[in-house]
Amino acid sequence: MSYFFKSFYRDFHSPISTLTGIAILVMAGGRLAYAICVTAALFWIYALSAIVVFFTQIIYPKIGQKYLLIFISSFFASVFLFAVSFISPLLTMKIAFVIILIPCYCAASSMFSRLNDLEFEKVMTKVSVEAGSLSLLVIAFALIREPLGYMSLTLPGGPEGIIELFPQFEEDSFLPIRIITSSTGSLLLLGYAVALFRSIKKQRTEIGGQNE
Repeated sequence: MSYFFKSFYRDFHSPISTLTGIAILVMAGGRLAYAICVTAALFWIYALSAIVVFFTQIIYPKIGQKYLLIFISSFFASVFLFAVSFISPLLTMKIAFVIILIPCYCAASSMFSRLNDLEFEKVMTKVSVEAGSLSLLVIAFALIREPLGYMSLTLPGGPEGIIELFPQFEEDSFLPIRIITSSTGSLLLLGYAVALFRSIKKQRTEIGGQNE
């Protein structure tokens, strides 16, 4: 467990270190219902892709690994979308493009090229850290953007793909804050989050240096 938290703190910057990660965060963080589905997809795709790569290391080619990884993760992404389409076709249509981006996010990760140096337990821990870090950010953004922008929270389900936990308030005084639901507002929120994280990390580093 301690290894998990140490890895999480060390690798927490990785979700926003690629353009793909930012795109997933911006598009999936608008609604909590979408964020929950993308979180499930991240763990599904990451875990199964890592298992396949780990147990096929002997025959895994050294050339073109990224392309093969995209193929493997895309297969599991397709299986996930196929399964969700039976539950809610409308929800599948709304999250399909974001799910398609996850294999590219996997390919941008350097974790899969280092699996041969780890035990299976640590492989799954690494998978949980990398998928979980982006998932936490997506969920956190959705919990901020949706209540402020739409004055509601949603969950997956229902004939329209999402269920509102409480109705929206149609008051003009609330309308200006809805900019936070747009891509521009999400990027502004992301900038504040990055600045806050760097400030906290800097303070922790300074405290650690003084203790030494």
